[in-house]
Amino acid sequence: MVRPCAGLEIGSLRGEGVAIDNARRNDALSVALALALSGQIDIALWSRLALVIDVGTASPFTRSPLSYSFGTPAFETPAVGGRFGLTLALRL
Repeated sequence: MVRPCAGLEIGSLRGEGVAIDNARRNDALSVALALALSGQIDIALWSRLALVIDVGTASPFTRSPLSYSFGTPAFETPAVGGRFGLTLALRL
């Protein structure tokens, strides 16, 4: 089933240097609006148990960069990203 969907996603981005002198971990808050068409597949496992697979897009409110200590950006959140969810649902 494909349907329009909207939601709010809040999480954390983490970057940590590997094989870099004086590497430090960098954390940034991530808040995104999940808005677009969302595809959902519902697979019945037993009469009341289902596996739900959800695929869609998300667009962040802030595009937090993760940078090296000398200021050069290592990564910046893209304007639009994909999202994937896997849920085990118990239907009462």
